[in-house]
Amino acid sequence: MTDFFEKTGNFGLNKIKRRNLLPWWMKLFCWVVTVNAFFLILLMLLSLVQGEAVILGVYQLRFEIVNFKSPVVVLGNLSMLFKVVVAYMFWFEKGRAISYGKIDVLISIIFYSILIVDCLINSGVIRIPLEGLLLIPYYFWLHKNEYPWINQEQEYIV
Repeated sequence: MTDFFEKTGNFGLNKIKRRNLLPWWMKLFCWVVTVNAFFLILLMLLSLVQGEAVILGVYQLRFEIVNFKSPVVVLGNLSMLFKVVVAYMFWFEKGRAISYGKIDVLISIIFYSILIVDCLINSGVIRIPLEGLLLIPYYFWLHKNEYPWINQEQEYIV
């Protein structure tokens, strides 16, 4: 006697690739950050030679030449480098990508808070970066997909 699932090839258990869990905007984020990484590394090397630092916009292509000794510049560049690591982990389906993504959200919130305070101190105007609002759907996506991402070996019915 044969099993029902052996007769019907339509029903079976398949494993979902982690990359298929990524929405289109996360895939776009991975590519944009990868392209920005090339410019970031190039500009950081250039800033070591010239003595001035270049800060790269986090979610948009914006380059500003500022003083190398500014802690905001150093934090911005380090934050962007960490985003490169997180994008790499998501694109190549690493198991700890969700955990690193949550750390990335925390670092970004701290960085945007520092930017807001720095702008308030230097110019007297509160400037809230619009790209900081993108952290909200990013965090909710991380929270929603944490279980399927970590438990990749779990089988799902297709």
